[in-house]
Amino acid sequence: MKNKTVYGVGYLDGCNIKSRRYCEKTGKRIRNREYTIWETMLQRCYSEKFLKKFPTYKGCEVSERWHSFKNFCEDIKNIENYSEWKRFKIEKGKRNKWKLDKDSKVKGNKVYSMETCRFITSKENCSRENRQVRTTGKNYTGVSPKGKKVKFVNIKEFCETYNLNSGNVGSCINKLKGHKSVKGWTFE
Repeated sequence: MKNKTVYGVGYLDGCNIKSRRYCEKTGKRIRNREYTIWETMLQRCYSEKFLKKFPTYKGCEVSERWHSFKNFCEDIKNIENYSEWKRFKIEKGKRNKWKLDKDSKVKGNKVYSMETCRFITSKENCSRENRQVRTTGKNYTGVSPKGKKVKFVNIKEFCETYNLNSGNVGSCINKLKGHKSVKGWTFE
């Protein structure tokens, strides 16, 4: 029987992880990098507390094969850019600049799996274009130059539909840099 102790779905599958080692100098726990990324991935999909705070992950899931930490560790070595992620040395006070991403290969994908994931840099992950794809669960209203109101959730899709610059629309919505309109469009 599988002991699903990580967010109700994840199990170690006989792996002997070193997630409970402590640094003799600082007394702080040293985490196994593979375990940390696996646990965080499961958290995004299955932690009710996390999903309340970040509703954009609702409906996301991890492939059943990756519920096993052992399988995840076997597969991770074959994920695009794994060697860059593994090679990156985390300096004190800094995070790994490489992130496991589920939807840069397949836009809109909601499943973490060997086929859909790859490592991308934090910069790529936080790029304006990529950030606009991830909605915050907020509803927006655009008012066209002719006064027609259009409701939307995804800024990037809205901008593609109406041939607008998503960065400028985002600035209008967030009232940044004095942006009040884009090509006659205003936002509520």
